[in-house]
Amino acid sequence: GDVRQIAMSDIDAAIQISGYRETESEKISDTVVEIPALRPSVTPLSEGTSALQAAVVTIKVEGGGHGSGFFISRDGYLVTNQHVVGDNKFVTIKLTTGRQMPGEVLRSHKARDVALVKVNEAAMNALPLQLEPPDVAAEVYAVGTPKDEKYSTTITKGIVSAYRTENDLKLIQSDAAIHGGSSGGAMVDRFGNVVAVSVSGVTVTADKTGSSINFFIPIADALKFLAVELVRQEVA
Repeated sequence: GDVRQIAMSDIDAAIQISGYRETESEKISDTVVEIPALRPSVTPLSEGTSALQAAVVTIKVEGGGHGSGFFISRDGYLVTNQHVVGDNKFVTIKLTTGRQMPGEVLRSHKARDVALVKVNEAAMNALPLQLEPPDVAAEVYAVGTPKDEKYSTTITKGIVSAYRTENDLKLIQSDAAIHGGSSGGAMVDRFGNVVAVSVSGVTVTADKTGSSINFFIPIADALKFLAVELVRQEVA
């Protein structure tokens, strides 16, 4: 018989007995996280940005370094980039008020570069999500904490420049400026509804100064890769 086949079946049998399993790469828990869909905003950002800025946070990790994130539910679920949280199980979430709280990294997807974080708090400011992708040339705004924590709540404006595909993954290209530290922040439409997650930019200098070519993960894709589902609220 085939020696390799016997060896493999022996290994399989041993695995069955021990219950050992290799951890599957890029496997998100089968459990879907359901969060209530927030009512879309219809108030233009030109009439006020405080609600938008309050929902975007700075995420700090052990050993220094920071990124951005934003609340997608009032009970404390946040979205950011996987490269912001890295392998950390816990991170520090800093609100625009300066208040800090621990956040637990519930799940992440390295290839799609998204992560889901939870804080043990209620009544957080959260952003409505617009799952329909914006049109090319639509006006968009990026919100985050570029460069340094003192620049939290920075808002930049641009348009959707194009849709791109990298490694079979969709990206929105925009000239809305982002810089090191903006990663994981929100890209919103002109009403403050999230359309994408900031992820990377084409840098033009060694100190990561941004350019007009920046990339964002469509929010519907981010949710799909994190197994998060929006649950429509019954309207009374």
